[in-house]
Order: sequence, then C-alpha cells, then structure tokens
Amino acid sequence: MNQRTRLPGPCLAACALLLVAIPASAEEPYADEIPTPPSDVPDELSGHLLLAPHLQWLLPAGSAEDGLSQRSYVGSGPGFGFDLSFGVSEYVAIQARFDRASLPDGSQCPSSGRCSAQSTAAGLGVEYHLVNGAAFDPWLAAGMAWRWTSFDLSWPGYQPGKLDYSGMDWLHLAVGGEWYPHRLLGFGPFLAFDLGSYSNRPGSAIPRPTAVPDSSAIHSFFTIGIRGVFAPMR
Repeated sequence: MNQRTRLPGPCLAACALLLVAIPASAEEPYADEIPTPPSDVPDELSGHLLLAPHLQWLLPAGSAEDGLSQRSYVGSGPGFGFDLSFGVSEYVAIQARFDRASLPDGSQCPSSGRCSAQSTAAGLGVEYHLVNGAAFDPWLAAGMAWRWTSFDLSWPGYQPGKLDYSGMDWLHLAVGGEWYPHRLLGFGPFLAFDLGSYSNRPGSAIPRPTAVPDSSAIHSFFTIGIRGVFAPMR
C-alpha cells in the first residue's frame, strides 16, 4: 500500500523563508541603481536681466483720425526694436520696450505722389514665461505704450510735408518664444498686436486721397518678427 511522504512542519517553514529571501537578496546589488528624484530646477529669471533686440514687419490698420484710414496712405514695412526685461519672480518679468518702423507708400496713395510714415512706440509691460530653465522659453506679454507716427505726404496739388500724430497705445499684446543653444543666448519668433488712438493730431484738415470711410479714430498695428535674447546675469 502506497503511503504519501509528509514533510515535517519545520522543513516547510524553512523552505518558505528561503523562497522569500532569494528575491530580496537578488535585488540588493541593484539598489544603488534606483534613480533619485531630480533636484529643483535653478531659477533662470528672478533677479536676472534680459536684453532682447528684435527685427520686425509692421502692418498698420485702423485710422489716424475720424474718416482717415492709415492704410489710405501707407502700407506695411520693416522695423526694429529693443526689449529690456527684469525678472521679479520665477516666471514674471517687468518689460520696457522700444519699437520703430518705416512704412512705405500704400496701394491707395495718389499717383505721382509720395506717402510714407515713421512710427515709433515706447512703453512698459509685463512678461509671463511659461517654463523655467528649459531650452525653449515660451512667453506672453501685455502692456501699454506711447506712439509717435509721422506721415510724409506729397502729391500734385498738395504738399503738406510731415504731419505728426501721437497718442497712447493702451493695449499691447505679444506672444513668442526663444530657443537657447547657449545658456546666455537665445532667439525665436514673436507676434504682437497694438491698439490705441492719437490724442495729438495736426491742426489742419487733411485732404483724403481716396474716399475710404472710417467712422472711428482708433489705430492698430500687427507685428511679426524675430528677436534675440542675451541674459548676462545667468
């Protein structure tokens, strides 16, 4: 008659302890290879100065005054500018900016005439940087500026010379981002939009070269450009 072999209780307990100990001991040589959490990313903005010259293309829209569309005289043209920003927190910087653009003859300038303009803006704003310490730094900006626009108009029967306008751009919005091939140097594209009105205008009425009705006195500018960034304090 066959009898089943029974293992004593102490033997079973020893086998169970051995099965538990073997995996634990097998993992011990690799304990040092477990990655540790990365340290905090260094603050690359707070207390740092950013110098950002840029090149841009400016498109005027809206009107210089009631009934006078800016596009009646001038078209889009090239410009340049400079942003100076100082970080006040890990993601926020205070910005001072300067922009200047040359606007050539527009498509509705009278034949045999000359219609051009120079537009300059200087203002203050706030930048918000979406990331910190990364190779790509996207940002948003908002602010205000004072704008000077000088039209140089001349056509047969009308030669007023320069007509100077100035007033507040009470809304400036911009979005962009820079790649940093080096910790101190970056570059990238940006888009901007400005909206405002000229509170100071020429005293005499301006003859309209064409009938372009515009019932408002609000001007705007669209900008596309590229800027470089130098961060000397990093």
